[in-house]
Amino acid sequence: MIALGLGSNVGEPLQNLRRALAALAEASDPRFGSMIRDLQVSPLYRSDALLPPDSPPEWDLPFVNLVVVGRSAWSPRSAMQEIHAIERRLGRGEHAVWSPRTIDIDLLLWNGLSLDEDDLRLPHPRIAARPFVVYPLCDILGGSAATTWIETPASRDGDRLSLQECAARLRAMHDPLRTRRDGEHHAAEEPRPPATRDERSAAARAPLL
Repeated sequence: MIALGLGSNVGEPLQNLRRALAALAEASDPRFGSMIRDLQVSPLYRSDALLPPDSPPEWDLPFVNLVVVGRSAWSPRSAMQEIHAIERRLGRGEHAVWSPRTIDIDLLLWNGLSLDEDDLRLPHPRIAARPFVVYPLCDILGGSAATTWIETPASRDGDRLSLQECAARLRAMHDPLRTRRDGEHHAAEEPRPPATRDERSAAARAPLL
C-alpha cells in the first residue's frame, strides 16, 4: 500500500486538488506502469495552516486536504521526482518554508518501506501528529487502520501506534495547542470537511476524480 497527502491553500483549492489528482492518475512509466493503481480518494478536510510564530499574516490561509491510497510498483524516489514535476506544472514554484502553496503533495507511506535519507523519510515523520492526515487515512482504510502501523517521534524507543490509535489520541486532545504567528497559544480546530457553501456545493456537484 502507498499513501499520499495533498493540500492546497492558494487560489481555488478544490480545483487545484482536482488537477493534482488527475495528474497523479495519469502518471505512468513504460516499465512499471501507472504510478498509482487502484486509486482511492478520501473525503475532504479543512485545516488551519501550520505556521511559525514570525510568519506574516497573509500566510494564515486554511488548507483543504485529502489523502489518496493505492498500489505502486514505482520506487519512492521515482515517485517523489514525478510528484515534484506535477507540483511545478500546477504552479508551485520555489517558496519559503510554511508559506501558502498552490499544491502540496507528500509521500506518507510506501509499500511498508522505512527510509531515513536527507530528502526522503518514510513513513512521513509527522503523520501521527497531523489530524488532517490521520483522519482521512482512517476514512479510506476503515478497519485496516487498526493494523496499519505508524512510527511516532519516539520510534527509536520502539514506540509504534496504529492509525486507529493515532486518531484516538488526537481526538482525546480535544483542543490541541500550537503556537501561531503572534507567538501566543491558540486552540486549533480539528480538521473538518469543507464548511463554506461554495465548497460544499462544488464537492457535491462533481467527484474530485
